[in-house]
Amino acid sequence: MKLWLILTRLFRKFAHKTPRVVLDTNILISATIVPHGSPARIIAAALDGQLTLIVSERLLGEYLNVIQRPHISGKYHNAKRHSPHELTAPP
Repeated sequence: MKLWLILTRLFRKFAHKTPRVVLDTNILISATIVPHGSPARIIAAALDGQLTLIVSERLLGEYLNVIQRPHISGKYHNAKRHSPHELTAPP
């Protein structure tokens, strides 16, 4: 019973917070290739402010590495190449 009270208090304290999410590379790439699938809904939720995406420079590097692979990059004809530094720089 004590555990339930602790969990209830934690839920009340953090329930109003926006969930923070780290996206696997496969989810991000799938969301861009299949715009109406579940991965795309995750991205849409983040764009709508329902989720906060957590990204590191290393993870951005992985995203960029994967999206430049020939079997994937062919799906992005107008994609501009960026470095992780460009994507993490403040506006």
